[in-house]
Amino acid sequence: MPLYECAVCHCIDNTAMGNFWDHLRRGRKQLCTECDPLIAKWHGQFPKISIDEYRFRFPDGHIAYPARPKVAP
Repeated sequence: MPLYECAVCHCIDNTAMGNFWDHLRRGRKQLCTECDPLIAKWHGQFPKISIDEYRFRFPDGHIAYPARPKVAP
């Protein structure tokens, strides 16, 4: 499941849930489904959590497309 960080709200999302690949191809910001104005609603396939919470809960979890660099503890 390739995950990415939303550039606006900094939650994690799955690349298959919204317009990630279209935004990437067009050089646009990577937006979660809720922040994407074309969708504007969280998909509900899994709970919406922040990137910081994800990294705390899953320290070995992989974020394929981070929007900001990982901060060292």
